[in-house]
Amino acid sequence: MDTLRWPLHPQPRTYETLEAYVHRLAGCYGARYDDFCCRVLGLSHGDKLQEPAADVLRRLSEGTGVPFEQLARMTWRHIWNRLMDEMHRIAATPEARAELERVWGFRWLQKS
Repeated sequence: MDTLRWPLHPQPRTYETLEAYVHRLAGCYGARYDDFCCRVLGLSHGDKLQEPAADVLRRLSEGTGVPFEQLARMTWRHIWNRLMDEMHRIAATPEARAELERVWGFRWLQKS
């Protein structure tokens, strides 16, 4: 059975967490976040989207058209790892590392 795509389905922003994205989706529909999670995603009130079950991601993917794998990488843990990888790439040269240390005020540790 094919699931129809939801009429409003903005795409996730770069480094947007799944929770922030679902908050934004709920807002598109004028719904409270908890109600949207409960009625649309099948979560119990108070459930968190920090490590969502596959069926929740599948429902969200079918409704928005955002690939399942992309949604799975929108948890805090995945986003933090992506940010740290990017920061380490930026700090790969001595000049960039010195600038980061100057701006942030601490010694940048090399990734091992």
